[in-house]
Amino acid sequence: MGTAGRLRRFGVTGRGLVVVLPFLWLLLFFVVPFVIVLKISFSDIDLAIPPYKPLLEWVGKNSLAIKLGCISMPC
Repeated sequence: MGTAGRLRRFGVTGRGLVVVLPFLWLLLFFVVPFVIVLKISFSDIDLAIPPYKPLLEWVGKNSLAIKLGCISMPC
């Protein structure tokens, strides 16, 4: 069985790959940097490297705290 047969078994066709590849390209080069900039814009300023405090912080073993201090007042 060739590669096309194996891909067809999982429901992937050539037309599907042609459509999915540009979306993966957009995800990689637009959405990922956008999320990084969004994360930095919502974080607090810190005199360290990197120059911002983390948004997510582990509290205990199974809890995750989200700090959105810049939303309530201008930074």
